[in-house]
Amino acid sequence: MSAQPKSSVIIACDVGLKRIGLATLLNGIVLPLEPIIRKNRNQAARDLREVLQMRGANKLIVGLPLYQHAQDINSQNPQKESQQTSQNPTDFSNAKSSIDFVDSSLDSSTNPTSVRIKHFIGLLDCASMCCEVVYVNEDFSSIIALENLSHTTKSARKKSTKDGRLDSLAACEILRRYLKISDANP
Repeated sequence: MSAQPKSSVIIACDVGLKRIGLATLLNGIVLPLEPIIRKNRNQAARDLREVLQMRGANKLIVGLPLYQHAQDINSQNPQKESQQTSQNPTDFSNAKSSIDFVDSSLDSSTNPTSVRIKHFIGLLDCASMCCEVVYVNEDFSSIIALENLSHTTKSARKKSTKDGRLDSLAACEILRRYLKISDANP
């Protein structure tokens, strides 16, 4: 009897200053997980590491912004700003970056948010858990997640922002982007 290969357990995260949204892939379906509410950096790293270990994750997909704010795109071409405000915020045709960006080593030293996220992920020591880290462009993932809640009331959207559910929906979008361009989707 031959040993069966270990199935891939993928966790995606949307790292923020107050919350960390989490998502996973279960039987080919992207599902949000309970978000981590940050009290401090070490507690959040400990909690995320615990999730990775409990679920036996061997791949961590991390959202990394290529632009700190969507306004950075507009500041490069001020004439496009008025055009883009009337467009759908999830239309990326005018963006200067690929939404499908995936890289394990992305040099993001010019973006302070990316530097902060990479430092936080370094606290996890994923190598000791045999967990590969892959960075994916997270630009506009929170906007898409908010659009997914457009059918809810304003107070429900506000509550989902505060309790971290919105962050976990953003992590779902980050995971979908990864799956779209990888062989990981069964």
